[in-house]
Order: sequence, then structure tokens, then C-alpha cells
Amino acid sequence: MKTQIVAMILALVCAGAWTMASADEAPSYLFVQQADGGVYDGTTLTLSGAPKTVWFTDRPVRRAGHLSADDYAKLWQTDGTFAGDPPNAAIAIGVDDTPIVTLSNYRANDDGTISYDVTVVKGVLPAEMGDVSLFLDWISGCSFCCSTCP
Repeated sequence: MKTQIVAMILALVCAGAWTMASADEAPSYLFVQQADGGVYDGTTLTLSGAPKTVWFTDRPVRRAGHLSADDYAKLWQTDGTFAGDPPNAAIAIGVDDTPIVTLSNYRANDDGTISYDVTVVKGVLPAEMGDVSLFLDWISGCSFCCSTCP
């Protein structure tokens, strides 16, 4: 019994030390895009309805905000961001098997829609979608839009 208690205390101390060390590291930023609808033609996903982008950080930082379309576009224009390492994304469209994709070649179209080239990693993307939420994986640090996020 004493061994189990000592092991638990040691585990808690180690977890606390790990958390303190993590607080000094640059936070990871994750992104969510919401759109009124989407169309997939087999290679390109186009989101409509003035897609909005929200960012948030992992623990322990716990920050959140919105990105303007211009700041979001910057994520796709420089190395060290999505341009150099295309993100994976989960596409929540109200189906049982949430499609997972890799996004590349972001484009803001003249008609107010946005498009990505898509490689499907898992699942099936339908040709037409109603409400769409796109959950993009992370970027470390905030060099991409320091005026927008701390």
C-alpha cells in the first residue's frame, strides 16, 4: 500500500514538473473554420457563406480569438506555417464517419468562397455539404499574425 502511495505522489510530482516546463514553450494554435456549406469535386473543397476562422491554444495557455481573412491567408504564404507543412483537418458535416483530410493550396475566391486542394486521409467527402466545421491541426508559436494573437 505504501509503495502505491509513493508511486502516486511521484507521478503527481512528475506531472507537475512537466506542466511547468510546458508553460514556457510556445503555445500551439489550432483552428476552426465554419461555413454555411461546401462543395467537393473530388480534388477541391470549396466553402461558402463567408467562412469564419477561430483560433485557440492548447493547455496551459488557454487563449482564443478570431482571424481576419487576410491574417488567415498569411498562414498559407510563408514557410514554417501551413505552406510548408499542410495541415490535416477533420470535417464535421453531420455524418457518422467524420472525414479526415490534408489541406493544401488555400485560395480566397472572388465570390467570397474559399477553396483548398484536398487529399482524403480517411472517410468519404460528399459532393455537397450543408453546415461545415473544419478543424485544422496546429501551428506552434505566433509568428504568423502577431497583431491578432498574443
